[in-house]
Amino acid sequence: MEPLPNSEEQRLQAKLKRKWVMRGILGWGLLMFVVMTGLDYRENPRFFPHNTVGLAKIALSLMIWLTAGYFWGLWMWRSAKRRRKF
Repeated sequence: MEPLPNSEEQRLQAKLKRKWVMRGILGWGLLMFVVMTGLDYRENPRFFPHNTVGLAKIALSLMIWLTAGYFWGLWMWRSAKRRRKF
């Protein structure tokens, strides 16, 4: 396989990076949000989401887990790129 011209290679790299990051956000971050919110609800069902504090806690948790998923996907992308397994 011959090497791609620089612009095509950069486009491919950007596309693959986006794919890894989205996989981290949706595959890991969203999954962890659902699991951890379910565990929180199981421990204290009266707290969820019957008041604004409960809704704020869920919204904050969603933002935290999606952000963590972004960094997880970015880290996985860098690991795969380092090993050339993309």
